[in-house]
Amino acid sequence: MRRSLTSVIAMLLLMITAAPQLLGQEKEIALKEISRVAEQSASLDEIGQKYRELLNLLPQLGDTAKGAANLCLAKYQGLLKSFSLKIISASPGKLAYFLTSGGKTYRCTTKPLIRSNCAGLFSFTSSADTNKISYEYNGCFDSQVNKIIVEYEFEDIVVKNEFPFDVSAGKVDFSIVDGFRLTEDDGDSLYIRQCTLGFSINSKYQAGFTIKSVKLEFSGGGPAMFDGLNLKVSGKGIRSLSAEGHMSLRRNRVASRQGMPEMVSGSIQYVNLSTGASGILKFYSEKVSLYLQQN
Repeated sequence: MRRSLTSVIAMLLLMITAAPQLLGQEKEIALKEISRVAEQSASLDEIGQKYRELLNLLPQLGDTAKGAANLCLAKYQGLLKSFSLKIISASPGKLAYFLTSGGKTYRCTTKPLIRSNCAGLFSFTSSADTNKISYEYNGCFDSQVNKIIVEYEFEDIVVKNEFPFDVSAGKVDFSIVDGFRLTEDDGDSLYIRQCTLGFSINSKYQAGFTIKSVKLEFSGGGPAMFDGLNLKVSGKGIRSLSAEGHMSLRRNRVASRQGMPEMVSGSIQYVNLSTGASGILKFYSEKVSLYLQQN
């Protein structure tokens, strides 16, 4: 019995003596694994997790291991601070981006903190190395700088980017400047058969569009149609345009007003080059100056 008790006590003393050494070895193994992840992993989720583990492990390490741990910490901090968010595609209401460092692309399924100066109702999805955000932007206006702010937090390190967006992208809006000029090219004693139409428009946005037809409604004189047009407009500002059209305007209804401005209503049909959508600009009480042949 004495021998057995002595043996048990000896074994316990051995285990107590060896425990710190074994625990130290486990921590060294954990430190090596953490260091490996920083060098080899393509997952920002995993890198962030190991960075947190490293911060928790540091106070538990002995002096001999702390040197290597501090080098590992510097490696993680340098890596995380070097990350940037690069845009893949963007349009009002949608944003796609990826995370990169040193020319390498990283996966990250963790939802970031998403903010905006005007947008809301954010949703986030992640697939492979592409991250997508959709949002509502009804509260955003083209008179201000609008942006989506995407932010990832890794304890004391923040990785973020601001993505500006233009709510007018793809929009078409224009107005008529100084009315229309209608010059007769062909006709007879009863009807004006062909005219050249000159007019200017002021485009509010950058998006391009094509004017397909113009219709002028003369009071008592009938319509003047200019269709089959292909008048392309792009960019902001004023553009001068002209088109030829065939019609049957009664001469006696408009001839007395030659050279004098008359008020007309009508419409301009156009196609948005960004979206392919058709649109109609209707106008009322726009002036038109008539320049007719002498018959």
